[in-house]
Amino acid sequence: MGSDTCQHYNVSSGCYVHNKTGEVALIKIIIILVITCSSVFVTYAVSTDSPTSSPDDDKTLGVCRSVDVRNSVQMFSALKGCRIVEGFVQIVLIDRANDSDYSGISFPELTEITGYLLFYRVQGLRSIGQIFPNLAVLRGSTLFLNYALVVFEMLHLQEIGLTSLTDILRGAVYIVKNPMLCFWDTIDWDLIAPNGKGLHYFDGNKMSNVCPKCPTNQTCPLSLTTTDSETLCWNSRYCQRICPSHCNGSSCSASGECCHSTCLGGCQGGLDSGHCVACRNYRLLKRCVNKCPDKTYEYLNHRCLDEQQCYAKAKPLETEFNTREYPYKPFNGKCTISCPPGFLEVRANDGKYKCERCTGICKKECPASNIDSIASAQKLHGCTSIKGALNIQIRGGSNVVKELEENLNMVEEIDDYLKVVRSFPLVSLNFLKNLRVIHGQKLESSKYALVVLDNQNLVELWDWKTRSSDFQIKQGKLFFHFNPKLCLSKIEKLRDVANLGNFTDLEVAKSSNGDKVACNVTTLRVEVYKKRSQAALIKWEQFKGPDTRSLLGYVVYLIEAPYQNVTMYDGRDACGGDGWRVEDVSVENKDKWINHLLARLKPFTQYALYVKTYTIASEKDGAQSQIQYFRTAADTPTEPRMLKVYKDKSYELRVEWQPPLHPNGNLTHYIVSYVHEKDSEDTVEQRNYCSEPIDHNLIDRQKNEEQQTQQKTKETTDEPKDENCHCPQKVVDNTQREKEIHFEDQLQNLIYVKRNTVSRGKRSTSENQLDSEEKSSIQKLEGPRVVSVIVNTTSYTIRDLHHFALYNIKVRACREKEDENDTNTSHHCSSESLTSARTKPRVTADDLDPQYPFWEISNKSTSEVLLRWMEPADPNSLIVNYEIEYRRVDHENYKPIIECVTSKQFQSSGNIYILRNLSPGNYSLRISATSLARKGNWTVPKYFFIEEDSTLTFLHWALVILTILFIIMVFVVFYFRKQYTKVPDRKLITSVNPEYVPTVYEPDDWEVSRSRVKLLKEIGQGSFGMVYDAINTLHYAIINHSKR
Repeated sequence: MGSDTCQHYNVSSGCYVHNKTGEVALIKIIIILVITCSSVFVTYAVSTDSPTSSPDDDKTLGVCRSVDVRNSVQMFSALKGCRIVEGFVQIVLIDRANDSDYSGISFPELTEITGYLLFYRVQGLRSIGQIFPNLAVLRGSTLFLNYALVVFEMLHLQEIGLTSLTDILRGAVYIVKNPMLCFWDTIDWDLIAPNGKGLHYFDGNKMSNVCPKCPTNQTCPLSLTTTDSETLCWNSRYCQRICPSHCNGSSCSASGECCHSTCLGGCQGGLDSGHCVACRNYRLLKRCVNKCPDKTYEYLNHRCLDEQQCYAKAKPLETEFNTREYPYKPFNGKCTISCPPGFLEVRANDGKYKCERCTGICKKECPASNIDSIASAQKLHGCTSIKGALNIQIRGGSNVVKELEENLNMVEEIDDYLKVVRSFPLVSLNFLKNLRVIHGQKLESSKYALVVLDNQNLVELWDWKTRSSDFQIKQGKLFFHFNPKLCLSKIEKLRDVANLGNFTDLEVAKSSNGDKVACNVTTLRVEVYKKRSQAALIKWEQFKGPDTRSLLGYVVYLIEAPYQNVTMYDGRDACGGDGWRVEDVSVENKDKWINHLLARLKPFTQYALYVKTYTIASEKDGAQSQIQYFRTAADTPTEPRMLKVYKDKSYELRVEWQPPLHPNGNLTHYIVSYVHEKDSEDTVEQRNYCSEPIDHNLIDRQKNEEQQTQQKTKETTDEPKDENCHCPQKVVDNTQREKEIHFEDQLQNLIYVKRNTVSRGKRSTSENQLDSEEKSSIQKLEGPRVVSVIVNTTSYTIRDLHHFALYNIKVRACREKEDENDTNTSHHCSSESLTSARTKPRVTADDLDPQYPFWEISNKSTSEVLLRWMEPADPNSLIVNYEIEYRRVDHENYKPIIECVTSKQFQSSGNIYILRNLSPGNYSLRISATSLARKGNWTVPKYFFIEEDSTLTFLHWALVILTILFIIMVFVVFYFRKQYTKVPDRKLITSVNPEYVPTVYEPDDWEVSRSRVKLLKEIGQGSFGMVYDAINTLHYAIINHSKR
């Protein structure tokens, strides 16, 4: 590979030299909630805030922003044309669809998501890979609770199927409560998402033992990160892709060829950096590079942009403290929103924003803020200038002053005013040690630049001995009241330092600062005249004292009051934390009635309130109301908690749950809905259950463990019935459950957004029945029938169910109708709490009819037996295979033979099975069926007999006879030939041994002519050769000389 680094870059021509390999860089991208793909990748116009066109625009490159698909499959159109999604993709809450609705929906061009991918309650979808067949990379620059891939409560999902997914750069995997999902555990997730190792979470998915197996027609790889020896695959057709070791960590193509080192997720059409599916570091036009060349800038650690393109990038929608439409600016090789420490954003003469080095302390402008907690104070960390007013009202907390010092010590300027009200923990304002000027561009009540009101523990403002005296208030006056520990001299010192004129009693009351003041109190009449679930409107009569100028305003005190026994002063704490909420109301008009909105209230909660006046310290007259009680309106309950299902019998499920954490009304009943989700025959047919049988022992062990866990949970939650019993303490580890609750809470906050109009009706509690709109929608949908039952307790036993059937169970909590004005039935019932469970199997459901099997000897061959039997009428879910056992009963040591046939093969053959190549004899036969739940019982043995074959034809006999005759003729010919053929005269050739006297051969009397001798049989081996028994005229013994 050449090591070319892009030294120069031209937008029109691109860079074609010097591309150098490098390491992976994580992308930092922006989360948004509801948005579709946009094409806002254009240049920045100097004279206006709107961009112009750009050569490298997002639409051309197929770059989209975060996508949220919900409610309808038509919303998938937002993904059209997207090759890269810079952000997240979440597909949620599609509850009126079936699998046919997704048949034409696929986005093969999408290969990369820089954030996270989330699927939640998408009905009818069976495969994610069908939607994103070529998705290769999840960068995880933005995560959902540390997870880059979330698949949660997908009731019909059967496989993940992301066959091209090879890299999750950041974050873990969360796959939970998907009752039909297979192949979730045949993926090496640690290999795909190594940074999430140990954090992946799987629960509530289909047991792998009843799922199809990995492909058998190809060799799938084994896990490299675990000790398991199982093969890795996405489904029964595709293996998980693992690149060869010689690629040294680089990605590879689908065929296993190593890609360029700058590639990520594979390569297509070539092996160089211009054919990468995704880039390991940065993308420049259509090539992957190690770093961005000169005159280009890194955008989100993902792409290279030129200066104009950087200025043209639109702001992220969730960006805080930034209202400009195009906040990006090039600086130090990056296209960034915020300037780094030591630099300040300034607007140049050409209208563009740039980062310039600070002279001295960097200025950081922040918007107006209301500091009412430590968290809100932390948002102002490092701010030097407040572009507005700074309101401080902290009523309690730990280490409050320390947190204020750490986060507000850099504030130098406030454009409008400073207001410190009822901040009980404060002893001084020294945490604003660098505050130099309050400009007073906008004033409190159009008069005051510094308001210090009702701070019970405030002793001093600033320590002028340790800080500079260059403090200024350029416009506005002081307002100090009801600070009983703040001496008047401290306020006068501030006046002198700020070079302000003398103040009046209306501005600074001599009697209310540094001393408590008693007042004559009259009764204010307060009314709560309008209530909502989270707000209330109150009004009271305007106080009319002797001098209306002495009235400074009103204070409303509010507290939650479960019982009407609240007093004004019992339990009050000078440092806060007593539960009272205090709100200021200014006097802005002379109307008879003062109106005030109480917001941020809890639904269906009783509150106590009272109102009192604030008058100047010299004023002896004031007013205060009696304590009034009111209850906010009811609202939608939260969903039921801790939904559990117990499997007691094969025809029933016992469902238990806990009430909602926030009922938001008087709960009257629960709606339990359940639907039978049939097991997919297509999924079963993908596996050969004869060669890959189900391990029912493993299923039984898992069931026993599940029952033990449920029993332990029940024992833990049950309280002792006898006060005198002594039970050992049980430590319950709720860590995982707390994580699950936190996950679901965050998911609810992210996914569920308030609709402006009610688009889906819920149950009407007044009629105590299902809403008509809901029922009609169920009838319109194709598929299994949903059954809903109204119950008044926190448990319900669902009866008359099918054995070993999967049921999706939903529970909703419903409250009563509050009054005649409570007509919005969509707020009466909560969202659904969902779980899935399977009933127990019925013991005899998989047994075959005892009248079967029928058998008959085949007409074609006596060695074949044709079997017929009826499938079980009502099995435990689906029958996966049959086993036929036969054995010879006329032989004691004959071992049984078992043959297996899958259900699909049996059905395709017309419910017939043939036993072949049987030898003659007496046989016994029995058959059993195996379902997804268990193996059925054997049938009663049947017997049959295979006879010897006695049906040879005339041709067969003729062939046998001719064969015998032929053998006889051959024997006769051979015999006569041997008998009458003379032995030819042979010369005896001997060699003379010089050691002996020459010998002359002379025949003896005992020698007989060989032609006259008939050999009968061998007698034995003699000294000179083989001895035979032979016949001449008399019996003789002859010697056949051995050859020498």
